[in-house]
Amino acid sequence: MALTKTDVVFALSSVQDPELRSPITELDMVGDITVSDSNLEVQITLTIVGCPAADSIEAHTRTALLAVAGERTLDLTLGS
Repeated sequence: MALTKTDVVFALSSVQDPELRSPITELDMVGDITVSDSNLEVQITLTIVGCPAADSIEAHTRTALLAVAGERTLDLTLGS
């Protein structure tokens, strides 16, 4: 099955920032998304440096992405 950027954004819409209680897709935290036959690369931009919710956001983001990645290698980058 072909994976599109839209599919990835839809999967990420289930990930909420636990402090702001909004989806990361609505908080403009989703950066570049690159989908190929073998890789899924996603950049997430945290709202602040040293974000206390970073571990939670990363874990939930990774879970959501792995659910749609299929056999692709996941490359998840978090920045601020």
